[in-house]
Amino acid sequence: MKIGINVGFALRAYDDYDDAFKLVKEAGFECVDFPLSDFYRKVNNVFAYETDEFLDFFKKIKESLDRNGLAVCQTHAPFGLDREENFFTEEYESLIVSGIVASNILNAPYMVVHPIRMGCRYNFNRKKAFDLNRRQLLKFIPYLEEYKVKIALENMYIDDPLRKSFFVSTLFSDAEETNEMIELLGDNFVACLDTGHAMISSGEPIYDMTKKLGKNLKVLHINDNNAILDDHNTPYSGKIDWKGFTKALKEIGYEGVLNFELVIKDPVEFLPHKLKYIYELGKFLAEEIKS
Repeated sequence: MKIGINVGFALRAYDDYDDAFKLVKEAGFECVDFPLSDFYRKVNNVFAYETDEFLDFFKKIKESLDRNGLAVCQTHAPFGLDREENFFTEEYESLIVSGIVASNILNAPYMVVHPIRMGCRYNFNRKKAFDLNRRQLLKFIPYLEEYKVKIALENMYIDDPLRKSFFVSTLFSDAEETNEMIELLGDNFVACLDTGHAMISSGEPIYDMTKKLGKNLKVLHINDNNAILDDHNTPYSGKIDWKGFTKALKEIGYEGVLNFELVIKDPVEFLPHKLKYIYELGKFLAEEIKS
């Protein structure tokens, strides 16, 4: 089973992409989760480039990945527009289509997408949110088919307006909604399970959510927290039941990448040691799935 990691931290730590990818490769990782989201709404917004410049940018990224022997197991679409007021806007739709094109260049089979959220469970219409998301996502099917990429729907949360610094469930926080959406949309859509998001918003054990997603589960964001904040810490540092998680992955026959999505703020000099530790954690989880 391959071990992957979101490389946003490495791209921020080094000016040269080759240095960033070399760091990840030397730690043992075989593939990466590429954060398209890091290149949107920054001083140098790649998603604002002209078409040829945009394509050339990601071709150069792919060449650097190839030089360092790394595949892209998944990408993460730009986010920040995932709120009700952005439904069906040209900007949002353009971002997702551009992300699909970039994912194709990087030879990524999946692009993770957040649902467009409509407030917390206290006051939002679940059916309306579900229907609007379905209508929006249907628009992307021709592009997914053309560029041979699947959208992975990520389980999310939303801020609790009544209890500051707490989070509550929103669309796709539970497996049933995700499975229903995938069934309606078809084979171009799969599930992405973020273990930390599940801990703070799903209301059920990680074993149960993983089992319910079943064959639809193709993409992982592995991280831990203390059931309060979306910390994105390393496994076994919080309250997630990792034994239950690996047991469920084994029972559903999960064959995808064990991909970490972590907040890493260590000094650059210490990153090789930190990454080797994370990679060894991945190997340990893989052994737990086999056992």
